[in-house]
Amino acid sequence: MRFVGDESKRSASRLFWGRAEGLSLYTRIGGLVFVAVAIASMSFCQLGFWPIGEIDNDPVYLILLMVPVMMGSIAFGPIAGTLLGLLGGIVAYAHGVLLPLDFLEAYYFGTPLNTVGLFGFTSFVASILFNWALKQDPQGGKRVVLIVAVSVVASFLASALSFVNLVMLVGGFNLYTLAHWYLAVSVTTSMLQAIVSSVLIALSCLVVDCIVRKMKERTTDRGLFPVFCGSLVLVSAIVFMTASAAIFSNITIQERDAAIEAMDSELAYLQDQLDLQPDINAQLLIGGYDKDAEGAVFTTNSRGVIMASNDGKKFKVGTSFIADIGLGEYLGEETAIGALLEYYSSGREAVVVIQDTDDDLTANVDQAFMGVRKYKDGYIALHRTSDMIFANRFDTMASSTVLALVLVTAIALLASALVRRLIVRRIDEANLSLAKITAGNLDERVPEQSTREFASLADGINTTVGALSDMIDEVARRNEQDLATAKTIQESSLPTEFPAFPDNDKFDIYASMKTAKEVGGDFYDFFPIENTTKIGFVMADVSGKGIPAALFMMAARSQLRNFMESGLPVNEAVDAANHHLCVGNDAGMFVTCWVAELDYETGEVVYVNGGHNPPMLLHDGTWSWMKEVSGMPLGLFDGIPYDPYTMQLVPGDMIYTYTDGVTEAMSAADELFGEERLEAVLGDSKGLNPRSIGVAVRRALTDYTHDAEQSDDITMLILKYGVPPESEAVMVLPADGSQLVHVRNFINAELERRKAPRHVYYEMDVFAEKLFVSACRHAYPDATPDDPGIVRIGFEYQPNPPTLMVTIADDGIPYDPLAEIDAWVPGDIEGASSDDQSIPVESRIVDEASYERTGHSNIVSFSKGW
Repeated sequence: MRFVGDESKRSASRLFWGRAEGLSLYTRIGGLVFVAVAIASMSFCQLGFWPIGEIDNDPVYLILLMVPVMMGSIAFGPIAGTLLGLLGGIVAYAHGVLLPLDFLEAYYFGTPLNTVGLFGFTSFVASILFNWALKQDPQGGKRVVLIVAVSVVASFLASALSFVNLVMLVGGFNLYTLAHWYLAVSVTTSMLQAIVSSVLIALSCLVVDCIVRKMKERTTDRGLFPVFCGSLVLVSAIVFMTASAAIFSNITIQERDAAIEAMDSELAYLQDQLDLQPDINAQLLIGGYDKDAEGAVFTTNSRGVIMASNDGKKFKVGTSFIADIGLGEYLGEETAIGALLEYYSSGREAVVVIQDTDDDLTANVDQAFMGVRKYKDGYIALHRTSDMIFANRFDTMASSTVLALVLVTAIALLASALVRRLIVRRIDEANLSLAKITAGNLDERVPEQSTREFASLADGINTTVGALSDMIDEVARRNEQDLATAKTIQESSLPTEFPAFPDNDKFDIYASMKTAKEVGGDFYDFFPIENTTKIGFVMADVSGKGIPAALFMMAARSQLRNFMESGLPVNEAVDAANHHLCVGNDAGMFVTCWVAELDYETGEVVYVNGGHNPPMLLHDGTWSWMKEVSGMPLGLFDGIPYDPYTMQLVPGDMIYTYTDGVTEAMSAADELFGEERLEAVLGDSKGLNPRSIGVAVRRALTDYTHDAEQSDDITMLILKYGVPPESEAVMVLPADGSQLVHVRNFINAELERRKAPRHVYYEMDVFAEKLFVSACRHAYPDATPDDPGIVRIGFEYQPNPPTLMVTIADDGIPYDPLAEIDAWVPGDIEGASSDDQSIPVESRIVDEASYERTGHSNIVSFSKGW
């Protein structure tokens, strides 16, 4: 049959595999082989056709072979189920011919119609019914009822066909009495057979259905070892069933052949005695045989009349052997005698299998072995029952089966242990390492293995991870370079020279930015408005971080500056910038901003707040919040007007603007710095210039976060009106060695702003460290933890050539730290002590250094150029 298209192939697959189609091919084939082997094993282990009792002396048989056949019908599709049924019929036919359990099996199952036809047709019907009943995948009680109903139908169908075939085999329903006598066939036993079989089949099918459903639910959620153990159990069961069938068949054949040989030898001996001793008393000769142990021995004349016998009940002297086995009543005595004499006269001196009878000459379904030899006056016969022939079969079979079970179990357990130790454990180790690797730990490596295959796997994984790690490091290095370049570009676009307007004595302005990443989204800006007495200044915060935020920041800064420099009013400039930022903003980015314009001649400030943090205003010695909001952040909604606000500054007033990185800085306890702390720091810094206020806020943030990871950009801009610009910055610290980190950060921030070489950082850090530690030790001999004294750190930058001059001053007792500087040594710039160091520090590591006592202060100044 040729299938065209994927749908045809799927339909054929469903017809063959049925409900097992969702399982892996390996599992389906394994299950199919298991059922097939179970069918064959049950037949050849004499379990396919099993007596369970009697009703009115009629034996009741179960066709147990139907159980695995029906299991195949529910687990697989109609094609596979029918094939398994045909296999059951073929096996039953072969067993009925070769090794029948009793005379009924040999007589009934010895024909293909009663085996192949019966099992094939029943399995076909059951497969169709199961496929129909479970097609919609019913659940719960409905599913159980449907499975039980199909099982009952299949069982009664098999029993009915078996009953009809038996009766027809004997000669039809007109000879039902003969069939009942001859093969113990009755309607009652067939009904009981169907009922009991229904129960067994239904239970088996329910179990199989449950197993198939569970396996389909867990097709992808099973570990290697459970899968292996399940497969090992399946293979072990197949091996055990095959071995049991082979052992049972072999034992049966051996005991049967040995018994037939012994019977033939015994008959030859008796034949010789009767031929060589014409006057021997036959009754005396055979009377020495024990009928229960050695079987019934008797002689007959040429007409089949028993002349001598050791079994007076079953084979009475003077009776017809034909009458004793009961055939004369139904076949006619002449016909029966003719058939017997025909066999006797054929010259076949062999042992044959016949139907046995009870002591009362009632036929039963057991087998009997009959051997006949002809002597001069008639025939000598030896009759033994199946129990005599196979007297040792059960014990031998039991011991052999137990031994096979023990061996198979031991091999399975050993294989399981070896697989776990040699394969599963190593795979688990590799998976554990892979889990760490996939979690981001690229330093993890799969442990070395002793076997070639696992060693190759481990080497491959480790090599791949190593290459990946190197690649990531290379990419990270390149990204760092790119980010550093981007940071340089970003910083170069912002004004960083202070004082920014040295020739304008109307105001002082200072700004700084510290990004959380290499590049950030915060920015500040200030610029003169040409042909006016105004300057514009901006503080803004772009949503997001990194390169995208930096790109949007550049666009926002450019738009705001361009429109403000064009002379547009502040609110119109912001509105125009918002329009351009909204166009093509598919990423949905936005920027909060505080934009202002100061007329430094009049002190008037016009400002717009686009959703930004409120600045603080110092007026009349008091800081207050400027909470007016003009509109939404830029980049969100086009066409929304921004309301301008106006205020009048007087000399000494100051505006402090910032981004949320200041107030949302996190402590080690995950608490925000907050507006209240910012207000407190500004309140303590009223008299300082803008640069020093920025230094004070950064110092407060460092103390609060304790060098915790910075989560956001920290940007601020401070403008003071009515004062000339200052080029110096001053930081006041307690005379405590633990404050050394602020000294370093204070100086390094300016060195970084001025693009100083790295060696200048180290040299100035070392020199400043010694001077600060010296002030902490010597300036305040009466210092207490509550009153340690103060140290002032300041610097001034000279551009030609680039030079930074640092001043460290205290108000303590007179002393000259430079007098002993050459005896000091460089230590850890984080520490506060240098007593245990041994490398000398000379004053020449800086360009110039001087000390003077001015008033009540010790002042040390040093400078370094590059």
